[in-house]
Amino acid sequence: MAHYGKKTGDVSIQVEACRWYDKGLESQRLESQRTQLQLLHGDSVHQRLDAVTISAPLMFSVFESMMSTSFAAWSQHVKAAGKMIEMRGPENCQSGLIHHLFRTVRIGAIYMGMTFERPSVFASEEWCRIPFLKEGKNPMDRLGDVLLQYPSIFIVRNSMREMRSRGPHRLEPTRQAVEAKAEQLISLLDTYWNECRQTIQPGYDHDNFAEIENFRADTADWVIKTLLPITYKDIFAATNVAMYDAAVILAHALAWESTSGFSEPNKQRIVIHCASILEAVKYHESKGPSSGGSISMVLPIKVVRRATPSKFQREQAQVALEQWADTRGVDGICKFPDAESEGFYGNICKMEAAKEANDASDPNKVLEKFQFPMHMSSPRPDMWQ
Repeated sequence: MAHYGKKTGDVSIQVEACRWYDKGLESQRLESQRTQLQLLHGDSVHQRLDAVTISAPLMFSVFESMMSTSFAAWSQHVKAAGKMIEMRGPENCQSGLIHHLFRTVRIGAIYMGMTFERPSVFASEEWCRIPFLKEGKNPMDRLGDVLLQYPSIFIVRNSMREMRSRGPHRLEPTRQAVEAKAEQLISLLDTYWNECRQTIQPGYDHDNFAEIENFRADTADWVIKTLLPITYKDIFAATNVAMYDAAVILAHALAWESTSGFSEPNKQRIVIHCASILEAVKYHESKGPSSGGSISMVLPIKVVRRATPSKFQREQAQVALEQWADTRGVDGICKFPDAESEGFYGNICKMEAAKEANDASDPNKVLEKFQFPMHMSSPRPDMWQ
């Protein structure tokens, strides 16, 4: 109902959808109270927090991604579903519908981590391993292992920004840590792409975007000319490639911020991966507004919008966000905060990250908090098994 109302512009249908949404929220509140009482009286967690119970907040998050009753309201429902999954424990999320719901929540946790720069419990070693013991991991799951580590680095990067005014002797340990972890992310992503490329999209080659022109010297703008037409085997391949591109862009942006600035090769690498994301956007659009994967694609588009050095690409990404918000019913997640100039996603990120960075004035405490889990310490061949 909400999706139809948004697509047709029928306000009466949108109002009716919000009325049913309000009833659903009230029903969910009462059900949550009953569940808490039953857990207190000895019912098992995995019995009470079943697939139906966990599906409800996920459905509400989809509603908010369409209607956006307030900024990032979708995230509260994803957080609720994530808490339920967490209470079940990784051992009880290995198979069946619950396992698929866990995977869905995990994608939501990645999006929340990138938006609010707060680490997720699902980044831990046990949550990256135990739920996949029975069914294994597909390429997107393996990429998720890496993406879940970014928020921990964002927190220390934010601390590095705050320390810059306090003198190099206080800044240097944190700067070196961010630089080292950025390099580690790049290494992990290179390993991932070398091992998964033929499974995701056989023959996909980023060298196809190698013909770069600095076509406006006055603004140092960039444009990409593809050497060959880009094709994908399906929507899932296009989305997976775009998510990988976004991860690479963010890793190089972290490396840039921890050093003296963008080198020309570094700029070109980011522009190339932004071009790859925009090609995936074109493929999605060629399949129509109901192609699937729209929610997962919003994050890569936002990364282009904020990270590319190319004004031309930024404009393309902004147009895509506006069009997708209007035609694909994802208005709630296509928005940026009103004040976005101070960080990757603006002041809202800083407010959320501040809760995790109270010790930023002490470099030793900052570095103590800033550790990859052991399972992400190096690109071992068996790390995603």
